[in-house]
Amino acid sequence: MERERAFYRRAEEWLNWLLEVNPVAATQLGDHRRDDRLADYTAEALESQHQEMLTALAEFQAMDTASFRLDACIDHTLIVQLLKSFIRLYERVQGHRRNPGDYLQEILSGVVVLIMKEFAPLPERLRSILGRVRETPRVLDEGLKNIAPVEAPRLWGEILEAGREFSIRHLDTAPPTFSIKHGRKWRAASWSPYRKLSRSLYIQPWMFTYTRGRNRSRNVRSAMHVGSSDTPSS
Repeated sequence: MERERAFYRRAEEWLNWLLEVNPVAATQLGDHRRDDRLADYTAEALESQHQEMLTALAEFQAMDTASFRLDACIDHTLIVQLLKSFIRLYERVQGHRRNPGDYLQEILSGVVVLIMKEFAPLPERLRSILGRVRETPRVLDEGLKNIAPVEAPRLWGEILEAGREFSIRHLDTAPPTFSIKHGRKWRAASWSPYRKLSRSLYIQPWMFTYTRGRNRSRNVRSAMHVGSSDTPSS
């Protein structure tokens, strides 16, 4: 029993850490400590998280589970396989270097989950949305530094662009629709976070564009300033 308790203590510690470094996932799972934050995508942070995964995997695999009850054996297997999955994603799939859509997904999911889940009064959730909108330029800048265009599959770039265009339309039309449900008082200043996010998707550079007819990519221009006339059309 003591070995089981030690396993669950370590598992709880690791899961709490996982939610801390993945605030959007934490919001989705009901942990609201960092509802105004997005994940840290700097190369240093990602490598540090990877090393934490490797350390945790070694610890869990070294545990003697012979005396574990069935439920504990299942939980132990799930934790080990989850860790292996995270490690494989980082080392082999390398979405942080190859899939720019990961960054768009982080930003949009972080906002949408706060709209869809009515776990707190709307003003409180709007403050959290504003916090995540303010984090958006940082996440896009970190993604721009991480992405290796020549290694990115062309399809992922096409999915990214389609997702960006859909997201802009959604962000432009959702506030009026949502305000019908929650009343006229939310139709103006309360929706400034949404408008800021929509605007940021217009003005931020996209991480790569493809050379016609070839399955390779190249970097696009550096970040534009707010108010630039060189705004891509939707």
